[in-house]
Amino acid sequence: MLEEMSKEPNGSILVMHHHGMSETELGRLHHVELLCDAGLTHQKSDSNFRITNTGYDFLGAINRDRTINFSKFKKLLQDGIELAEAVRRLIDFANGIS
Repeated sequence: MLEEMSKEPNGSILVMHHHGMSETELGRLHHVELLCDAGLTHQKSDSNFRITNTGYDFLGAINRDRTINFSKFKKLLQDGIELAEAVRRLIDFANGIS
């Protein structure tokens, strides 16, 4: 929901609270209220919620972590492929001796 808000020109979304809300609507309302509790969003009116500076900072940190973690994962994967190739060569060598 933070990403959804951050993509809007005014940084806000509408989450309507009404009688007979669907499970999905109740879930969205609950999550945006939790974001408010954490200080990541602010409730402007009964149904209008906007992302806060803290919310933007949080999203920035997540995106930096994603980039860093993806780079680490890619390196580990490459190292794993190189290790697997080395093991395969050792097995081939051992099979050639016997």
